[in-house]
Amino acid sequence: MTQQYPEAQQQLHNNLKIGNTPIGSNHDVYFIGELSVNHKQSLDIALKTMREIKNAGAQAIKLQTYKAESLTLDVDNNDFHIAQNSVWDGKTYYQLFKENAMPWEWHQTLFNAAKDLKLHIFSTPFDKQGVELLQSLNAIAYKIASYEIRHLTLIKQVAETGKPILISTGIANSEDIQRAINICHKAGNYQIILMKCTSAYPATPETLQLNHISQLQQQFHTPVGLSDHSYSTDKQQLVVAPMVATALGAVVIEKHVILDRSMQTADSQFSLDPNELKTTIDAIRNVRKTMAEPKTQNYKENDDYPWNGKEAAQTGGRSVYISQDIPKGGTISTHNTAIVRPGLSLHPKYYHSILGRQTNKPLKRGDRISLDNLV
Repeated sequence: MTQQYPEAQQQLHNNLKIGNTPIGSNHDVYFIGELSVNHKQSLDIALKTMREIKNAGAQAIKLQTYKAESLTLDVDNNDFHIAQNSVWDGKTYYQLFKENAMPWEWHQTLFNAAKDLKLHIFSTPFDKQGVELLQSLNAIAYKIASYEIRHLTLIKQVAETGKPILISTGIANSEDIQRAINICHKAGNYQIILMKCTSAYPATPETLQLNHISQLQQQFHTPVGLSDHSYSTDKQQLVVAPMVATALGAVVIEKHVILDRSMQTADSQFSLDPNELKTTIDAIRNVRKTMAEPKTQNYKENDDYPWNGKEAAQTGGRSVYISQDIPKGGTISTHNTAIVRPGLSLHPKYYHSILGRQTNKPLKRGDRISLDNLV
């Protein structure tokens, strides 16, 4: 179901921004700290978490905007009991959502605080009322949760806002993804980022399948990010998934954030504390630096070098120097020249071509030599 887009539409995919921040492989990875249910029904905790997300270097905080009634029915039968081999098993869907929903009246306060911190803020809505609330707050983007990718009415409503849309793909097949993209395009919205996601909580390494990032890029021609639910107590393993995703071309990383995992929330097992968050963000920034494009694709001899190549060649490389004094009119030979460090003199590739030529001025031991010195 791969779809080719008209060039102008493809440019909209390629030149996407969230707020004034460009999204793409030539820019820093856009990092989103997900508050989710880690507020524990405390506005103070929510605000403190927001500040930690900012301090760690993330560009955005993301909320979830829902009421239990907009997600499920308050029914106590087997269909409505969670049995997903997740940390939430044993509850009904209604109980889980009712216990963890963020009060709607917090939104204005959190949006104001984010503005003061110069931190982007947006949310995942789950119904029309949520979209309307976020529009009234001038949300700069929207996230479609993995389990909502088949909620086509919601996707249409979000697409019609004209704001960037991050679409999580955790439970989706190719048809689901293409259908969601088509709905956005029909609404005139090409500001789409697909988020590779494993809908397991927490997600184990063998379930992540991060190579799917490249497949999504190639199949759907959109920027791709990672919504990561993995976690490890191993500090090195902790950053593996975001680093690998970045190396594979992910332009957005989203991780759940909690002030302290001992708080024991529904998401605490796969959330990062502030120190882990900073470690992760620093790690992916370094990955992006190591993958930076060369300054030029076609290096000119003695002229253009990738990164510090020119400086390294000049300080550590070899070049042709005068090793014995030569009078004006003297002949260049193997006895009065040497190929030595540093590399500030004539490139050694010219060495054999200058042997036997005469100088047009006197040269002393240690002098540089150039083709202009020869006749």
